[in-house]
Amino acid sequence: MKEITLKVKGLKCHGCEDSLKKDLLRVNGIESVLPSYINGNVKIIYDEAKVSVDLIEKTIKENGREVIK
Repeated sequence: MKEITLKVKGLKCHGCEDSLKKDLLRVNGIESVLPSYINGNVKIIYDEAKVSVDLIEKTIKENGREVIK
C-alpha cells in the first residue's frame, strides 16, 4: 500500500468531503480516503498495482475539484 496527500481546490464543507470520499472509494484499489476541507487536501491510501495517481487525479476532477500541483 502507498499513501499520497494531494492539495485539492474546491473543498469547502463537510458535504464536499463526503462527496469526494464516496467517489474515490468507488475506485478499485483505493483503500482509505481522508479529505479535509480545512486543510484543503485529501490523504489517500491505495494499492499502486491496481490504481495510478493519474486515475486518482482524474476521479477528483470528475468530482468537480481541482488537484493543485
